[in-house]
Amino acid sequence: METAQGLRIRGIRQRDLPDILDVDRRITGGSGPSGDRSAASNHFWTYHPPLSFVAELNGRIIGFVIGTIGGAEYSLPDCGWINVVGVDPEYQGQGAGRALVKHFADTCQKKGIRARCLIPRRTGRFEKMLLSLGFKHGELVDFVRDIE
Repeated sequence: METAQGLRIRGIRQRDLPDILDVDRRITGGSGPSGDRSAASNHFWTYHPPLSFVAELNGRIIGFVIGTIGGAEYSLPDCGWINVVGVDPEYQGQGAGRALVKHFADTCQKKGIRARCLIPRRTGRFEKMLLSLGFKHGELVDFVRDIE
């Protein structure tokens, strides 16, 4: 995998929302979130700016990671949580998603907190990327009771 030359990761800004939503629409085909990810707009207003980033190529936003700090809700120490990651389909497989998640994890490291991401089972490439960046399976286990 070759990283797109000229890729720049920077902090997210409020004025980035239209471009982020545009990338999100290209990912979902305009049909809204898929079963394995929620829409960026669901997270944009609750993000933690120091842990949310965009990937730019030639001045154009091609990807994003929206993160927060939390942990108490799971009886864990504060950690950085990846809420949603998105990369324009035209640029997927070129290293933008990996660069965004690595930047997120490196920023958490500098802040002295662990980086975390909850994902559905069987997410394929995304899970492999997380593992390759040093993430591992954590302490949380999901229990579900079906509707009767």
